[in-house]
Amino acid sequence: MTDSLILPKPIQEEVETPVRSRFVIEPLYPGYGTTLGNAVRRILLSSLPGCAVNAISIEGVQHEFSSLDDVKEDVVDIMLNVKKVRFRMDGEHEEPVKVEIDAQGSGPVKASAFVTPTGVACVTPDAHIATLTAAKGRLHLFALLTRGRGFLAVEAREKEKLPIGTIAMDALYAPVRHVAFTLDHVRVGQMTNYDKVVLVVETDGSLTPREAMAEALSLLRTQVAGLTLDDGIPAADAQAAPVDAPAGEDRTAAEEHEAPTPHAQEEEKAPSKKKGKKKKEDG
Repeated sequence: MTDSLILPKPIQEEVETPVRSRFVIEPLYPGYGTTLGNAVRRILLSSLPGCAVNAISIEGVQHEFSSLDDVKEDVVDIMLNVKKVRFRMDGEHEEPVKVEIDAQGSGPVKASAFVTPTGVACVTPDAHIATLTAAKGRLHLFALLTRGRGFLAVEAREKEKLPIGTIAMDALYAPVRHVAFTLDHVRVGQMTNYDKVVLVVETDGSLTPREAMAEALSLLRTQVAGLTLDDGIPAADAQAAPVDAPAGEDRTAAEEHEAPTPHAQEEEKAPSKKKGKKKKEDG
C-alpha cells in the first residue's frame, strides 16, 4: 500500500451560458474539497485582474451634485450607471485609457455609444447610461479606464491629483460576478468519503469562466510553490534536512535500542566470578 495521495482528474467544465459554467473537481482526499474550494473561490472573487472606470468627466459639470439640461438623470445617477458598464482591455494597454460618449437628440443613451480605441471593447453594450429628454439635449462624457485587481475605493486615492471637473469613482476590477461551490462524496476503491467539488462561476463578460478558472488556478499554484520555511529550505525538502543533536546526546533513540555487539553478547553470557570462598560450616 502506498502513502501517496490520489490526484484529482482533469477538471471538467459544463458550459451553461457564455458567462456561466460549472466546474467539477474530483476525486479529492477527504477534507481537501473544502480547502481547495474556498481557496479557488476567494481567488476568483478578489484576485483576478480586470479593468474598470475609476473617473469620469462630463462637459458642463464641475462636481457630482450638478444636473444637466435636457437630461433626465442627475450626475450621481449617471455615475452609478457608468459604474455598471464593463469593458475588456487587451494586455497591451497598461496605462489608463480614455473612452468617450457624445450623444445628441432625444432618447436613451446606451453603453454601446462609447467610442473605444483599438484593444478596448464594451462587453455590456445594452447598459443604460442616461436619457435625453429633448432634441437639443446633449451628453458629452469621458470615462477613464484603468487596470487593477479587486476593489479600489475613492478614499484610497485621496493623494491622486485629477484635473478640474474630473470626478473620481470607486472601481470594481474583479471580472467574476458570482462563485459558489458545493461539496459531495465520491467512491475511490473501497473508500467512499473522497470529496467532489462543483464550482459555479459567472463572469461579467470581459472573460470567459474557463479563462477565469485557468487564471485562478495559475495564481494558486504560484502562491503555493513559493511557500518555504524561514531558512529558505522548501517545505518538501525540510523533512529530510539533518538536525544537529544537542551536546552530550549524540546517540539517537534508535541507536539506544540497537542489538548489542558480538563482544558485548559474549560478556553478557560469561558466568560471573565468585568474589570469595564459601565459609565452612562449624561442625
